[in-house]
Amino acid sequence: MIAADNPPTPDGAVLLEVQDLSTCFETGRGPCPAVDNVSFRVHEGECLGIVGESGCGKTVTCLSILGLIDYPGRITSGQILFHGQDLRKLPERTLREVRGAKISMVFQDPQTALNPVLSIGAQMFDVIRTHEHCGQRHAQEIAEEKLRAVGITDARARLAAFPFELSGGLRQRVTIAMALSCNPELLIADEPTTSLDVSIQAQILDLIQELRHTFDLAIIYVSHDLGVIANIAESILVMYAGRTVEHGPISAIMKSPAHPYTRALIESIPTLRSDHRKARLHVIRGSRPDLGDLPPGCAFSPRCERALPICTTDRPEFLVIGPDRSCACHNIYR
Repeated sequence: MIAADNPPTPDGAVLLEVQDLSTCFETGRGPCPAVDNVSFRVHEGECLGIVGESGCGKTVTCLSILGLIDYPGRITSGQILFHGQDLRKLPERTLREVRGAKISMVFQDPQTALNPVLSIGAQMFDVIRTHEHCGQRHAQEIAEEKLRAVGITDARARLAAFPFELSGGLRQRVTIAMALSCNPELLIADEPTTSLDVSIQAQILDLIQELRHTFDLAIIYVSHDLGVIANIAESILVMYAGRTVEHGPISAIMKSPAHPYTRALIESIPTLRSDHRKARLHVIRGSRPDLGDLPPGCAFSPRCERALPICTTDRPEFLVIGPDRSCACHNIYR
């Protein structure tokens, strides 16, 4: 094995490359590192899944890409290269032209993502006219087209509706349509099914897959559910306490996880197999650490069943462990 500064990725055109990204929040106890030296790449047409428990830094990573970190948070280091251009170096006006037009985001809760006092049409028209520099009539045509693309019937009537008049599933479809309204190259989906019931979740996941192929999208899909990631992504980035612990092709990682945390997440997925129905569901012991008071060495070591003495003192390096695979652990599963 050899040390790796960045997790390895498949061959192909790189659309987005994040290098050594760190984002912290100032608190009364001092800086809290929400994202700590995270690196990854997204290729054209690829779906990258980012997975981990709540509070591991998934959403902050995505917000950092779009430059949406507000005080008391700030990006302290790293590069965010989109088509080779560092988004961190762009003036805010230029970044706004990228945000929404080239990179769009679907937020976790459609109830709060939409303005409750504006109609669906008013919100979509504003986005479209800002980026497409078109008139009201053309903006309405685009909005209706995107609503139909996400499976919303009677699109014109829906444009006149307000968010509270729509169900949760319809609101999420609207936010997806809004994100696609300017034909972005990269769609960031931040746990878009969390607030929906199971049947609607399946519909939204199928919709995202369909839209990905229809519009030739690259996707970053964020979830705490490895089962969802396994069905939608080609590669996966596993995060814990703001750090990357494992990265690689989803098929290889699901078959043979190398990091104890990844293995524990997989073992926690409920299964309907007859020989597992009566087995107790695996639980990761302990709780996630306080990001403002991380233990020395590996942040997962207090909860890890394979922890060695070195795990409590030395932070593990990222190591290449196979084709397009890397892991940060002193005691990798082999």
